[in-house]
Amino acid sequence: MNEDQIEAVQHISGPLLVLAGPGTGKTRVITHKVAHLIRNVKVPPESIMAVTFTNKAAEEMRERVIRLIGSTIHQIWMGTFHAACVNILREDSERIGLDGHFVIFDRQMQDELISECLRDLDIGRGRYPIWFIRDILSAQKAKMKPMESLEEIYTRDGEIITDPQEVETLSEIIRLYQERLEEYKALDFDDILLYAVKLLREADEVREKYKRRVRYILVDEFQDINLAQYEFLSLISDKDKPVTVVADEDQSIYSWRGSSPRFIDSFIEEFDPRVIELKVHYRSAPDILEAAQALIQHNRRHRTEKLSTDNTNVGRIIHYTVSTPEEEAGLVARLITRLIKEARYSPGDIAVFYRRHALADTLEEFLARRGFRITRVRPEAILTESLLGKLIALLRFINWGLDLDLERAMNFPRTIIDELSFARLKKLARVEKVDLVTLINDLLGRSGPLGPLTRAELGRFMDFIHSLSELAGEERVSRIGMELFKRLEPMRSPFRRDDVELILSERLPIEPAADVIHSALLRGERFQITYQGEPDERCAAALFERVLGGYLGAEISEDGLLLRIEKGGIKLGDPQNPVEVETDGSVTLMALNICRRVIEYLERPDLGDVVVYDLETIGNDPRRAEIVEVAALKLDGQGREVGRFYSLVRPKIPIPRSSTLVHGITDADVKDAPSIEELLPDLLDFIGSDIVAGHNVEQFDNLVLDKVLSKYMNSRLSNVTYDTMRVAQRLYPRESGELGALAERFSIDHGRLHRAHRDAELTAKLLKRLEEESARRRIVESMLDLLPLLAAGIKASGDESPVAQAYLRAAARYLKTIPLSDALEPIDDVESAEAILRDVRGMMTAEDAEDAEWNAAKSELMNRIIRFESQSADKSLSAFLDYHALLAGVDEYRAEKDRITLMTLHSAKGTEFPVVIIIGMEEGELPLYTSSLELLEEERRLCYVGMTRAKERLYLVSTLSRRGITEGRISRFVREIPPELMDRWAKRA
Repeated sequence: MNEDQIEAVQHISGPLLVLAGPGTGKTRVITHKVAHLIRNVKVPPESIMAVTFTNKAAEEMRERVIRLIGSTIHQIWMGTFHAACVNILREDSERIGLDGHFVIFDRQMQDELISECLRDLDIGRGRYPIWFIRDILSAQKAKMKPMESLEEIYTRDGEIITDPQEVETLSEIIRLYQERLEEYKALDFDDILLYAVKLLREADEVREKYKRRVRYILVDEFQDINLAQYEFLSLISDKDKPVTVVADEDQSIYSWRGSSPRFIDSFIEEFDPRVIELKVHYRSAPDILEAAQALIQHNRRHRTEKLSTDNTNVGRIIHYTVSTPEEEAGLVARLITRLIKEARYSPGDIAVFYRRHALADTLEEFLARRGFRITRVRPEAILTESLLGKLIALLRFINWGLDLDLERAMNFPRTIIDELSFARLKKLARVEKVDLVTLINDLLGRSGPLGPLTRAELGRFMDFIHSLSELAGEERVSRIGMELFKRLEPMRSPFRRDDVELILSERLPIEPAADVIHSALLRGERFQITYQGEPDERCAAALFERVLGGYLGAEISEDGLLLRIEKGGIKLGDPQNPVEVETDGSVTLMALNICRRVIEYLERPDLGDVVVYDLETIGNDPRRAEIVEVAALKLDGQGREVGRFYSLVRPKIPIPRSSTLVHGITDADVKDAPSIEELLPDLLDFIGSDIVAGHNVEQFDNLVLDKVLSKYMNSRLSNVTYDTMRVAQRLYPRESGELGALAERFSIDHGRLHRAHRDAELTAKLLKRLEEESARRRIVESMLDLLPLLAAGIKASGDESPVAQAYLRAAARYLKTIPLSDALEPIDDVESAEAILRDVRGMMTAEDAEDAEWNAAKSELMNRIIRFESQSADKSLSAFLDYHALLAGVDEYRAEKDRITLMTLHSAKGTEFPVVIIIGMEEGELPLYTSSLELLEEERRLCYVGMTRAKERLYLVSTLSRRGITEGRISRFVREIPPELMDRWAKRA
């Protein structure tokens, strides 16, 4: 350590401000100071609070301190501001009327709640996108503005909305959002800080308790602090307390979160600290450091004293100019190839930075196609549809039981309810004004819109949740995690996609038997099941008993409808004139196929409250698309059309030839057609409260309709939605989800596509087929407890057909997940049953991609749990979910040496790489905001942060034609770098 760093570490007598530029070892000062306090000054670890702004930074800080003092440090308050505030609120929140068991909503849950509020207020997403509302909420809270009475609204880019009507509308959204949070007993990220400040302000004894408890406070990255965090720091510390803050105003890049370099001034004024400057830079080559400092000198407010460096490495800065994003991607790929092959850098030495996530899409796709291994750093919320995201949703549902987690939780690790049934449940919950969990529990005890298999699966799911919820209140999270996976393993589908396709492709003459059983069930008849003494027949009888008596609730007796199972077949009904089905293979397999068909009848979709619609438009961007044709079909329970709405629509702009080539509609066709605002009332009246279905409606049609509803009726489409494209993508992930491709898959005749009435008709047919197919697949992959019976019967019969072998492979996987005694229980009287099942369980089932993905998610979750438990004294599930929620929505980076890193400039904070490439060095990208001098200077600081991540080489890339704009200008920040420090390259025409 240099003299300035040592001086900062050893100063413990009062407030201290350490001014530290990039690469000057400021985190080293924090960690050595914590170690010094514990090891040399003998300060109890629980008296120290060390806070920073990201979980990654907090973990690195913790690991460094452990290495320095050689022991774990559970007792230290070491983490983010949010984590410290959550700990305080969990302990004392009742003092301000906040339930101590509050839920923390991550970004995805927050977005779902905002969407719910917009729907209930009938406000279109076209008018206010969800991200816009989320940013307004965060901006208001960051500035600690009261949410009850707003006279002006702050936006993320620094603008202030003052129009009274718009302020009133946004205030209504904000008020409802806050009311719903209270109903859910939930806090969002910003609330965590606000409620902690409220607690410390209003509860004097709580504030004094923490002042006594926390004697030493250290804050890293102080320039990122916002008003609520500053208030928290002021409330928890006295003005003469040893408070150490480390700051660099040149790296203040989070004004949209409410942070500002001016809080450094406030700290100086309020605490009168000693000031120590760290002046030696240890990271970048001299030319790179000099270029970055030349850039930041253009800000009015910046470090007056330049950093020095002992680094003698020769750095290199090159600026490239290209024409298009495709050329940009090609250039970066060639550059990376040269760096790896010629300069001997590893992929992990190279990072590509950009101002906005969208800039990386073309580049990521280009690099991936050429075989580069990539880590793209994204907000955790983007990963929610991964297995890990579903596991977290399941844990949240176990702990809190919120509707927002229900669909992901219940359809994991396999689908137990189809999209249409779930849409119908959501619709019914709205009608009955209850939450979904209450509705499902109620429906399990009465008749309702659920098939018998769906009802049985939901009952098992709710029992599963209940048992784990009880465990969650008693055990540490690692124990819950292990128990969760123990119980999930046998719930996973043991079928692989190719085997399911094989099973579904088999066509058997079993309809007569299935029809007899189905009719008897509808009449409420009893069943009498008899069999001859062979193992296969015994297993078939047991399977019928389980399905008919267990899943379908029929009575099994000695005087009901006769099912006689014999070698080679099954006879049903009158012994003198039975319905017979025969098989050359396993009669147990035949019994399963008959039961599957019966359940297909009982799970048959009811389409009676569905309206299918389609729009034809000018353009394919929902934000700007103009409607030229609309069609909607009302269906009966069988999916037949019983009502139609159709009209051409006169758009506000001429129909371009490119659009006419798609749908064939011309200006002459729509000359006398009504405008969309004239049609909307009739269209909404036709749709009513039915479930709205369509193809790709979630990503296009609904957004277009929302836009015009918002514009002309100050309303939005609030109906429950069903998207056939999303269902098709779940069922057939390897195939095209386009409407025409799906029609061909199901052999549905269709004429020319891209006319609204034809597409709506085709979608209605497709909806019915998808629901039938979804039910068939779900039935195959359900009733897993039948697999041991089936395996024993197949083995005993010697059936070696491909379908029988597919079932045996599934049974082998399933048997590996349960005790053999459980599998034997229904067939313990079958000769050699144990030997048969041991033989099946011993079958080789190689790990495949599904297993690898599952094991990776399992390992990742358990690693996160272990990492959490190593840091936290409270090891409960609630505490872990707090910890994990604070990760979500943050771009967290973990280095991988064999992968190139793609990340935003904001995410790059706190990292360093031998080679940095910054793309998007154009006006309108970097800088992105230039509407005020303050915003422009923050953009310059962001560029400065990116440049100072580079240790040896820095490449800047400007693209002159992006987003269809052909006259892009090279960023002013490039021009602010002295030309003698940088080489330039431009593609020749």
